Amino acid sequence: VAALAAAVAGGAAALAVRPRRPTRVGRPAPPVPGLDYAAAERTVLAFVAPGCERCQAARTAVTALGPAVQSRVVEDDPGLFAAFGVRTPPVVLTVDRSGTVVDDGVPAARG
Repeated sequence: VAALAAAVAGGAAALAVRPRRPTRVGRPAPPVPGLDYAAAERTVLAFVAPGCERCQAARTAVTALGPAVQSRVVEDDPGLFAAFGVRTPPVVLTVDRSGTVVDDGVPAARG
């Protein structure tokens, strides 16, 4: 949560995230085709599903992070969902340069 907040500090987007059981924090992140975790200090991954309102908010916020943060929206990729242990989207993960998951959260419902 802190990593995502720090990533968007001073940026145009903010995403309220509530902690999820931190089962992934401290574990190596599986590889994501086309991403090199070492290429950025932080990589933010948003696991989303079509038609999910909270997923849309996560998608919008992660997309708005800009070039300073490497980000990817993962949708319709059962292999990556399974590799990261994501069963119910939305889930937002932050991975550090070494490829370790440092934050594991789910966007909070608004209202």
